[in-house]
Amino acid sequence: MTNRIIDLASYGMANPKMMAWIESNGLDPNLIPLESTAVIDGNELTVTEWLLEQTVPGAPPHKTLADDHSGYKRTRRTVPLLSAPEDHGL
Repeated sequence: MTNRIIDLASYGMANPKMMAWIESNGLDPNLIPLESTAVIDGNELTVTEWLLEQTVPGAPPHKTLADDHSGYKRTRRTVPLLSAPEDHGL
């Protein structure tokens, strides 16, 4: 597989094909910001995800503000590419 950058906003995360592709690679589409990209590098897929933190014991994890209050904290995550975008019509 060659390197490829996918603008997720151009598809929309509510797009069933995009959601199926993200999920088939072991990722949760609800944790990926719409205004981000997915990068395929060889057999790896890298995306930006919301960074979830549990700030209250027993409460579910949630998005938290960045230290400079410019938005929510994000992190980059790389996973093995298990399913190509082409397998889902993307």
